[in-house]
Amino acid sequence: MKLRKNSVLIILLLLMLLLSACSADVPQADAGRLQVVTTIFPYYDFLTAIGGEYIEVHLLITPGADSHSFEPTPQDVLALAAADLFVLTGGPSDAWAMQLLAALDTQPQTLELWHSVELLAEDHSEHDGHDHHHDHDHGHEAVEWDEHIWTSPKNARLIVAELAAALSELDELHAADYAARAAAYTEQLDELDAAFTQLIEDAPREELIFADRFPFRYFTTHYGLHAHAAFPGCNDKTEPSAAVVAELLDEVAAEAVPLVLYGEYSNGNIARVICEETGCGMAVLHSCHNLTRDEAAAGATYLSIMWQNYDVLTEALY
Repeated sequence: MKLRKNSVLIILLLLMLLLSACSADVPQADAGRLQVVTTIFPYYDFLTAIGGEYIEVHLLITPGADSHSFEPTPQDVLALAAADLFVLTGGPSDAWAMQLLAALDTQPQTLELWHSVELLAEDHSEHDGHDHHHDHDHGHEAVEWDEHIWTSPKNARLIVAELAAALSELDELHAADYAARAAAYTEQLDELDAAFTQLIEDAPREELIFADRFPFRYFTTHYGLHAHAAFPGCNDKTEPSAAVVAELLDEVAAEAVPLVLYGEYSNGNIARVICEETGCGMAVLHSCHNLTRDEAAAGATYLSIMWQNYDVLTEALY
């Protein structure tokens, strides 16, 4: 996720113009509620569940937007300038957000959620194979950490606790409400976690074939699954090598894999090729990084999407 050259300067110039314009044309925040800005949908969903009517959450990367080519609008910058709290993952992919923060005269409290979990390293081999192991020494500068921390419900539990603590620190009057709502939400995450754990323990298979980029390292690691993917992490490649496709085809055929998976924003072309050659099925495993406009209109949530993933895995692993 990168800002094009001079984008920050242009946005700040627009911001100055907006601030000097008639204030009646600028949306006013509710002064009685905490103002929170966040980058991506999972954190927005968690914050909404925990904060309820006591906070106002502004989502930067809105449903339907491409999170990897996002550029903030002047309205986004205004919201950030007025925020009490800014929530993001942290790390290199959020460098654009830190640039915006640095350019503001007044900066909100910032919560980088990747500090709340045990980070796992991205694998930059040609594909994600069966048994890659990594040194998780957080001080190792050469390691590139996987930033898709929310994809595991076990991590989501830790993230929810961090968010509740941050809201409580800023708004002590409603701290008990934040804690109660976080506890209720955590119970739902625990139910989801238990269901995934039981499903995977009972499954005759322990490998996923992911014919796409692979944002599920935390999920597969936490639940003891292996993944064979066309690309590691959010690799910039658009097409896998012929050798990788051949390897995926061979494995699907040899293991009679029932379902090949791909991501929610993918065109599914690689999965389609594999299915045409082997006769297997294909389905989306949703990373919850962002929603489509239709999903948002239908009221999709982190929990509803993860339960959909449960149904997909029920087919993929049996």
